[in-house]
Amino acid sequence: MAVKAASLTPTKSEEAQGGPSAVCCGDAEAEGLFAAASHWQHRLSLFLNLLPYEGPQQQQQQQQQQQQQQQQQQQSRGQVRRAKQSIRYNLECMLPSTAQEDAAAAKEERQRQLLLHTQQQGKKKRQQQQQQQKQQQQQQQERKGPTTREELLQRLHAKLESLRQQSAGKKNKTAGARTPEQQQQQKQQKQQQKQKQKQQKRKRQDSEQKEQQQSSEQQQQQQQHKSKKAKPNTDSSAAAAATAAATAATTAAATAAANEEFSFSVLEKGSKLPKALKHGKKGDKQRRLQQALKEIEERKSRLAAAEAAGRGREAALQEAAESALKRISGQKVLEDARQLKKAQQQLQQKKAASREAWAGGVYTNLKKLKKKQEREKAKQERRKERKEQQQQQQQQQQKQQQRGAADDSHLEP
Repeated sequence: MAVKAASLTPTKSEEAQGGPSAVCCGDAEAEGLFAAASHWQHRLSLFLNLLPYEGPQQQQQQQQQQQQQQQQQQQSRGQVRRAKQSIRYNLECMLPSTAQEDAAAAKEERQRQLLLHTQQQGKKKRQQQQQQQKQQQQQQQERKGPTTREELLQRLHAKLESLRQQSAGKKNKTAGARTPEQQQQQKQQKQQQKQKQKQQKRKRQDSEQKEQQQSSEQQQQQQQHKSKKAKPNTDSSAAAAATAAATAATTAAATAAANEEFSFSVLEKGSKLPKALKHGKKGDKQRRLQQALKEIEERKSRLAAAEAAGRGREAALQEAAESALKRISGQKVLEDARQLKKAQQQLQQKKAASREAWAGGVYTNLKKLKKKQEREKAKQERRKERKEQQQQQQQQQQKQQQRGAADDSHLEP
């Protein structure tokens, strides 16, 4: 609109040339050109919207080419470095090399050795895990019948030996495979285990056969008694009584043997309570702690004597096996002297507190007493503060009165 308004206002040159007719012709031409330009601009925008957008392909191609060149240069440098190194060390010819190349080659060699070491360790760990799984499966298959004290001891010793071997293997990582002597020992152990398993199976089979024979004999005797209508003779009755007594004795012996296998690890039932559940006398806990400390000291002295004699390892293993057996049987094993001393101190503190509470033959709650004493102290302190404040106020009043009296005396003629 501003353009049109400017075009409608005639200039001095136009007025001189001929007035508004020339101005109208110029306006019509400008409007036509403007309409044509806007029309073609609209068409071009539509056409450009139809075409897909393509980014700067030349820049992308240049970047890709640069990356490829850098990779090729790195590969070529590495190849040249390796070739120089191989020629230098294999043919003993002195080619010019830089410190950077030597450092890079050494770094590559270290990385390669580290990779090999990690791979070997991973293989060893996998093999050990597989062996442990196999051993566990074998042990689960073997543990079907009742276990005895001797078998538990053997298992404990086997576990301790396996742990000792594992610790020795960790310390000596550079050690190679097992020696043929160790392999022979393993074979012998396996054979011994198989023989023990066979013996256990035979015992079970024998016990089952005996029980079957006894049950069949009892059934036959019952049938004979039923078939006979008349009273049995004295001889037959005596024989039957003897057989019944024998069967009862064998069954009782078998049950006792079966129960004795787990008697060391199971609490006794009935009126006989274990010592751990019985109420002890006064000072029983203190005595137990003192006895445990004595046992720890004796154990230390025993181990020291064994080490001096050159059999410290065997003594330590024996002590560990005994403590493990006690734990399995349900007994409490006290091995930490520091904890025992701490428990003794706590007992002494409790005794001192109880003496204070029962002083005079009457029980008094010490906590409540302390609270009462604190409250009384707080009350007394408050009273003192109030008294001091009152005294200060009285002194101030007296001073004011004295000042007023002095002023009055000055005013009098």
